Amino acid sequence: MHDQGNETKPIHTYLRNGSGAGPYEDWIIGDADGLRKLRDACDIAIEHGESSETNLDDFSGVVLLEPGWDAEDPEGTTSTIMISGCVALVLALFGIFIIGVRQVIHWAFG
Repeated sequence: MHDQGNETKPIHTYLRNGSGAGPYEDWIIGDADGLRKLRDACDIAIEHGESSETNLDDFSGVVLLEPGWDAEDPEGTTSTIMISGCVALVLALFGIFIIGVRQVIHWAFG
């Protein structure tokens, strides 16, 4: 039997998003085993398009996307929602304005 001396193996690997970890706020942090698993998952994603490695702690997997994938919302949902919200706001403000004008006319000529 091979004796490893005083070396201790971690119970499980460590891989996290660094948010809340002080100076590593926007970093991926982990121990060597966790980072190796991330590297392997990245290699699989590059080769096959995605890797749903289940032992990536905070992460569900790795996916390969085409360049510019975040340049536009393909369905236009974000812009549609924003335009709809702006139109609703303008209509509400216009309605309040009309009610105010009617009250002023009623008060002045009433």
